[in-house]
Amino acid sequence: MTTWNAKHIRATLATAAAENPARDYALHPVLSEAAVADFEAQHGITLPEDYRTFLLQVGNGGAGPDYGVYPLADTEPSSTGTLEIAEIGCGHYHHLVLTGPSRGRIWLDQDSGEGSAANFHDWYLAWLAAL
Repeated sequence: MTTWNAKHIRATLATAAAENPARDYALHPVLSEAAVADFEAQHGITLPEDYRTFLLQVGNGGAGPDYGVYPLADTEPSSTGTLEIAEIGCGHYHHLVLTGPSRGRIWLDQDSGEGSAANFHDWYLAWLAAL
């Protein structure tokens, strides 16, 4: 099970917010296990473990790469087996792969599979480290 250091993440985001008050570095409150399980049951999916634990331990979206991570309720699995989790801009998005051999990886284009080979955990922490 992925364990997130939520205290470190929040401290890093607070420092970034103090240095750049024009940008929103807030996280939404974490979700309950029941809320995440309800989303999974409603859509007939199981979220990748590192993204799921992020929702439970760190936050339900908010501060993140580019325009931030969407709250879970603002997402819906696509027919291609991905979940749009963040906007890059200009009509491009980060997608979390939900099925197949790339499950758990972040794609920049849901149809081509182009993008990062990183899983959600590494993708998010790489963004955080670059602040």
